[in-house]
Amino acid sequence: MKTSAALLALFTLLSGPAMAAEPGGAGFLSLSLQSFFILTREGVEAILIVAALVAWLQKAGAADKIRIVYQGVGWAIAAALA
Repeated sequence: MKTSAALLALFTLLSGPAMAAEPGGAGFLSLSLQSFFILTREGVEAILIVAALVAWLQKAGAADKIRIVYQGVGWAIAAALA
């Protein structure tokens, strides 16, 4: 019971600023744009990591392992969409 109350208090604390409708508070458009830019930045970072890993595998002579990397990317995208 205490755990449920603690989780509810934590959720309320964390979601309070996001749901603020007071003047000067973060609005829907502002939060949406911030989320979009964070997701874009993280996506570019993931692409760079995969590209570096693929380049390293090619240079190391393990080009047969690149398929496994792309399978991992596919699984990661599937998990993100689930």
